[in-house]
Amino acid sequence: MKFWLKKQLASLLIRRSLKERELSPEELESKHKNPNVPLFNDSSYFLGRSEDGSYMVVRQAFRTTRGHEYWLNIFLPGKGSFELKGMNATEGEGFRLGNLKFDCLEPGKTWEISYNGPIHCGNEVHEIEIKWIFTGIQPLINFKNITNPSVTAAVIAAEKWDGAFFRKLKEIKKVHLEQGGNITGTIKLDGEEINIDWRSVRDHSWGSRSWGKWKRHVWLSGVLDNNEVFNVSMISYDFLGQLGAGYITANEHISYLNQTPDMNSFAGDPLIPEKGKFTFFTQDGKQHELGFEMAGRFEFMMDNEYYIYEGMGNFILDGIKGMGVAEFGLNPEFYDLKTR
Repeated sequence: MKFWLKKQLASLLIRRSLKERELSPEELESKHKNPNVPLFNDSSYFLGRSEDGSYMVVRQAFRTTRGHEYWLNIFLPGKGSFELKGMNATEGEGFRLGNLKFDCLEPGKTWEISYNGPIHCGNEVHEIEIKWIFTGIQPLINFKNITNPSVTAAVIAAEKWDGAFFRKLKEIKKVHLEQGGNITGTIKLDGEEINIDWRSVRDHSWGSRSWGKWKRHVWLSGVLDNNEVFNVSMISYDFLGQLGAGYITANEHISYLNQTPDMNSFAGDPLIPEKGKFTFFTQDGKQHELGFEMAGRFEFMMDNEYYIYEGMGNFILDGIKGMGVAEFGLNPEFYDLKTR
């Protein structure tokens, strides 16, 4: 089948899927399950960053198989790096694993994050209690509304089509939400109370997820000093070339990326750069320049199949500074992690 015809057919399928029923804010902010999909995954994530050097990531993922996932990693200057591990991750009602809870207080706007219990700092075990409030400062972005069907269709059309390919293609069909905001609240660490005030990015996604099918990805997202929020996301699979999306929000106006840069153009050698810079265009035709530099990190290995470098990104977008996440992921089947 000729490329142009495959691209037309792929674009038609994508546009048809984008016309599916719009979910209400309450539905979007709910936990989703599909027992008929063995690798179904509902994942929620919050990042926190402060000018005082503190940072954290917290995540819950509810999965049909392979067991649930959670992260709670906190770095506090002068105190160290703390990690939640070995928790009895029994699933509770709503977004709850063990004592780790996310509660939606206002759909599309406000969430409460809480945990109390043991947390590790190296070989030491400490007692911690957290109670944080995330408040969105820009609208909740549904990636369904920023998809460029023609760009995605071209990537799909470039592959060999057969039954196995279309079965794998289900991996890319997800609902993906993202929002920039701030997190305030307290940490009680061994009885000492610490007030926190972080810039934050959160996301929520659901659909099939097999870490072993991911080849590599880059997720750059943050809150700028002027309260604008941005995202540049790229991913490639073992069966599909690079897909990408992103946005810039300011005063509730959303500018979508027309096309993302090739990951190798700024993250080829090394695969996870300590700093970098690239340009991109939004759909209004404007050119933008994004620079990033790492200010810390956490590291994760997902299902012993996929490595994630959870970088704390300091950004400059079009001359305006910001803070957020600079996440890089690599599949050891395709990349040597020792030389990353």
